[in-house]
Amino acid sequence: LKVVDTQVASSGKNCTIKDRRYVLSTKDGSNYFEVSCEDGKGYVLEQGVDGSLKRTIDCANASFVDGGCRLTDARAAQTEQAGLYTKLATAAGFKCNVAEYALLPQRDNEEVIELKCSDRPDGAVGVFPASGKATMYDCGRAELVGFRCALTKGPENKPQLTADLQKLGKHSCTVAEQRVVGKLSTGNVIMEVSCSDGLAGYMMEYGLNPVAPKEAVV
Repeated sequence: LKVVDTQVASSGKNCTIKDRRYVLSTKDGSNYFEVSCEDGKGYVLEQGVDGSLKRTIDCANASFVDGGCRLTDARAAQTEQAGLYTKLATAAGFKCNVAEYALLPQRDNEEVIELKCSDRPDGAVGVFPASGKATMYDCGRAELVGFRCALTKGPENKPQLTADLQKLGKHSCTVAEQRVVGKLSTGNVIMEVSCSDGLAGYMMEYGLNPVAPKEAVV
């Protein structure tokens, strides 16, 4: 387990090691170790096939690795992390008291997190860079940029899509479901939406930078 000391040293984390344990190895040759720190924090370390540190995962986000941390109070870490995401999402313009969150595949140096809120029915996907302001996509429109929400579902999760239809003069439809159809040569995306009354839905065209409705065809 002395390898853990080397991994921690190269992680950039300020951690005076309290305890360490081997977690598991994967078929591709990666090894996972858990370390707890004297300040109460903890991490899961992913060691690549070449022996170098591939990834450092905060215990608050490590539940997918063999059930998560055991040397650190992961529940307290998750509560602290939810509070952080609440602040970051609010600063980015999406007011949400984060009740649950889930990690999505990371992109370069960005964390991608789905957020479920306790104070509003619609959730969001947040893209959090290492520094700077986050970019938020409400769950109704997250599929336009390749994300899908799992923590919040149903018509109540799509108020922004209904509002987008109203902006385009379509006032009779409360959006029930949606699916992305494809991308145009212009870069805009086509999304189909159905209405809660069961009547005709719409094909909606969206621009992506920023995300905004352009046209709706019955």
